[in-house]
Amino acid sequence: MSQLVIDFRPISPRICYLRLKGRFRNYSLLSVHAPTEISQEEEKDIFYNELEKCFDECPRGDIKLVIGDCNAQVGKERIYEPTIGQHSAYAQT
Repeated sequence: MSQLVIDFRPISPRICYLRLKGRFRNYSLLSVHAPTEISQEEEKDIFYNELEKCFDECPRGDIKLVIGDCNAQVGKERIYEPTIGQHSAYAQT
């Protein structure tokens, strides 16, 4: 698999870039961990500006994929309490 890696770069703590050699076209993958909805607006703006810049810098002929955790929030959700009880794995992040 390592022979297929053309480039790898950590862009920020929330974004990394991986370029893979494909059979007919190369792949540009952006692995992301987006800020949650309750995050500060400035933090979200910085993240999405970095993501857009990185996406735009991917080679034009590549197949571009953005994968990852896009706006997830870990925590106890009261709506599921009747199903799982109070046994959620996390309190809040």
